[in-house]
Amino acid sequence: VLGYEIYANENNGQYQLVGTRGPNGTSFKHGNLNIDSNYCYFVKAISNGTQKPSFSNFTCVDIVYPDRPDFAYLSSVSILDDRAVEMTAFHSGGVNMKYKFEKYDPNFEQFFEIATVTYLPLMGDEVYMVDQQNAPVNRAFQYRVSLIDSCNVEYISSNISRNIDLNAVSNSDVKSNAIFWNKYTGWDGNVSHYNLYRVQRGDEPITPFQILPAWTTSYEDNVAPFIDEFGEFCYYIEAVENLNSLGFSKSSWSRERCASQDPIFWIPNAIVYGGVNQIFQPVGGFLNIENYSMNIFNRWGQEIWTTDDFEVGWDGTYKGNVVPQGVYFYYIRYQGGDGTVFEQRGDVYFINDEK
Repeated sequence: VLGYEIYANENNGQYQLVGTRGPNGTSFKHGNLNIDSNYCYFVKAISNGTQKPSFSNFTCVDIVYPDRPDFAYLSSVSILDDRAVEMTAFHSGGVNMKYKFEKYDPNFEQFFEIATVTYLPLMGDEVYMVDQQNAPVNRAFQYRVSLIDSCNVEYISSNISRNIDLNAVSNSDVKSNAIFWNKYTGWDGNVSHYNLYRVQRGDEPITPFQILPAWTTSYEDNVAPFIDEFGEFCYYIEAVENLNSLGFSKSSWSRERCASQDPIFWIPNAIVYGGVNQIFQPVGGFLNIENYSMNIFNRWGQEIWTTDDFEVGWDGTYKGNVVPQGVYFYYIRYQGGDGTVFEQRGDVYFINDEK
């Protein structure tokens, strides 16, 4: 045998030569076939001499693909924490499917695979994947998902979505925090609005404190009304999709970022026993008063009074007796809202107006 010729027709059409094999060939792979078509084959053996060629039997096969989704929709990209991005892909059915999640690398100007997830019926209508980062998530990334069918053919890609990267910067001079973010992109229904949340002292809010139009990418938060509270304010934002063509809407969340106001602290320089200003007590704002302490010393360095209660001040007495008029010294320790420790030392003049 000199070799083999493989012939095929599609849907009872004319037979065409589709491939050849050498004298030891026993198999052939026919690619680029059309779904829902019928193909019939025979093999012709070519003699290396004067003998007539020999023909095989005929065999036919129907090319039938299992049910597979006709679209892929990356319905949400959200920041879970500083090192994780969660993606949600919606699909329209199919069995034995794989979902290849990809992230765009601007350095190479192309998408790279993050992970491939095999779809199982118990997953329902959505497939989830978390992109674990080696470094903190500090910018917006572009993601997409591609579908791979049961024949391991990658045949369709989704919309490209970009997560929200939010930042917050304090302006202590005017007692405000500037919050800014990039627009969420990629939704079929586009962004309806943004919900902005403020977190104080770790208490998660139930409702947003601001609902902002879809075109908004920044907000100035006046925190002066909260001067008696901690100076750290944390923020995160939720993008809300309009009702899309698939009949639902989704949300996407940014990471939480914090801004700290500089502590405000004023200390009197004198108190008058029996006068108007009878209590030596600092006044402050944007403080962590749970970690506050104040100590009073006489001129010989002896501690004569102490407290860890910001609401309690020194009344000019020691063990129930009024101290002699003169200079006394204080050591005050407190924290800002972000945990920064501050220490202040100084003197206060005590005047006994009842002498």
